[in-house]
Amino acid sequence: MMRAAARLALALTLAAAVAGCGDDPATPCVTGATADGALTLALGDTCVRGALHARRGGAWAPGTVDATLTADDAGGVVIDLAAAGPVEGLAIALPDLPADRMLQQGWQSWSWVGTVTIPTTITLHADGLPLAALPDSGDPIEEEHGVGYHATVLRLGPDGPYLALAALRAERAATAISAVRAASGAPGAADVTVLWGPQREVIGAAGDAVAADPLYAIAAATAEDALDALSAALVAEHAGAPAPRQPPAGWYSWNERFVDIDEAYIEAHIDVVEAELAPLGMDLVEIDDGWEVAWGDWTAGPTFPSGMPSIADAITTRGLTAGIWMAPLLVDVESAAAQGDPARFVRGPDGQPLVHRLTGNTRDFYVVDATHPDGLAIAIGPLADLASAGFTYFKLDFLYAGAFAGRRQDDVTGVEALRVAMAAFRAAVGPDAVIEACGSPTLPVIGVADALRFGADTAFDGFDLDFAFVGWMARALAGRAHLWPLIWLDADQVQVRAPYSAVEARTGALLTALAGPAYALGDDLTVLPDDRLAIALDPTVLDLAATDAPARAIGVMDEASPEIVGSPILEAFRAPAGVLVAPAARFEVTGGSGARYELTVDWNGDHATTVVVR
Repeated sequence: MMRAAARLALALTLAAAVAGCGDDPATPCVTGATADGALTLALGDTCVRGALHARRGGAWAPGTVDATLTADDAGGVVIDLAAAGPVEGLAIALPDLPADRMLQQGWQSWSWVGTVTIPTTITLHADGLPLAALPDSGDPIEEEHGVGYHATVLRLGPDGPYLALAALRAERAATAISAVRAASGAPGAADVTVLWGPQREVIGAAGDAVAADPLYAIAAATAEDALDALSAALVAEHAGAPAPRQPPAGWYSWNERFVDIDEAYIEAHIDVVEAELAPLGMDLVEIDDGWEVAWGDWTAGPTFPSGMPSIADAITTRGLTAGIWMAPLLVDVESAAAQGDPARFVRGPDGQPLVHRLTGNTRDFYVVDATHPDGLAIAIGPLADLASAGFTYFKLDFLYAGAFAGRRQDDVTGVEALRVAMAAFRAAVGPDAVIEACGSPTLPVIGVADALRFGADTAFDGFDLDFAFVGWMARALAGRAHLWPLIWLDADQVQVRAPYSAVEARTGALLTALAGPAYALGDDLTVLPDDRLAIALDPTVLDLAATDAPARAIGVMDEASPEIVGSPILEAFRAPAGVLVAPAARFEVTGGSGARYELTVDWNGDHATTVVVR
């Protein structure tokens, strides 16, 4: 993407040129902004008008934001906002857009991703703009219908066009994008708000010029074209950044035994991976949660009596890749690491460490202050030790907590603190290790992680496998594939064991492979029947996984839900025979062999997938 030479600043007065939009030559639609904060974006035949606001002292006010608008060759506009500090957020209010659907992106890996109808109400903050509270808790069960993060696509009427609104970076603060039926009552209209800094953190000091992370807007004929254009804009924005390291394929310990693992279980799987998977290029043995004494006390627990260096050596001497899981930013309040100086942890207004609780987890956790050397050392020392022992793949989980707003040693935002932590993790594990971000906000880890879990888990401790879990993953893939090639995508592991039918197992394997080379298995391979293992290792599945780019979904916004569901488990209860909101019905991808595939999924019938080679 190349920005046009002409740059339009807020101080530029456009007078009658932006008085209206449409075909009337007396009131043409011209991209620009006025001194009173009015904003106009001419996006092909689509005209978008709004107003700029800054939050100071707890209140939003118009007319105090500078905007630089830069057209690109694709017909989009890069929006750079700035204001005199301190600010507690910058916003673009876009009233009365003719939008009826939005592709909603949840805050973090496990959050809802899918197309919804624009809701009639959303929760407002006391300051009058959308609350957008997810970055403060990270709990996907609390996602709100109509409030997304970092990117959305809006359908402007039943036949389109489609408007993409997105952040191109998240290095200083998050961006929330919300849509609600228009307060004006105009038929088919929605009020849309793009909010940079939804946590209302104080950013900048008096006299500082606070620049927001850049935003982007583009209109397209289809939702797929809008996502393609957004992907191109992201790539252009990050031009020159190092390419992410390709993650390995293989096997993970989590998705059948969960925390009930031990040294013997891993050793048995080293044998299976060496014999069955490694000859196919799948050489990863990943040891997930359950190996450690406690979150924060990152040493081998009693079920790994030989210690982690010994198990890493057992993996690598077979020519395999050793991987390990950590939640480096959370510390169990009862762990040894939690005792001592509370200044090592993110603190609340009362000066005491925040206590984080997540739905489905009975433990309480402190959050590491990544700007405090002694706090960061809780994770850095163990990471460096594990890297020295031979682990080269690191699945770093629950990263959303690193972006919580709170008091830290250094005056940074939550997003800045998360990126400080990720840079330190990279230094600890070395330049050649692969870092996967899991339970993570998506855009803030671009450029500092190699791979991203883009959806929820596909298996849950204490719950039977359910086809809704596959549907959840496929919806997330369709909505988040535009993040590649800035980061590799991980669909979570495929499960092919019962109670899935052979047909459902095949669909799960095919669709998991569409995310690309991070394809991995999550069953207990020591007891998995040979016919089920053959489904996971089918040559077509492996060719799909060898793709250079994730699949392109067709029909991303063909189906819409009147609600969101905060968890795949809840969706399974709501739709026991299939999926509550059908993902795209078709996916297109080029396999590693160069063959061009088209996959069509029967989401709410027999759950079969038809594969056609073009």
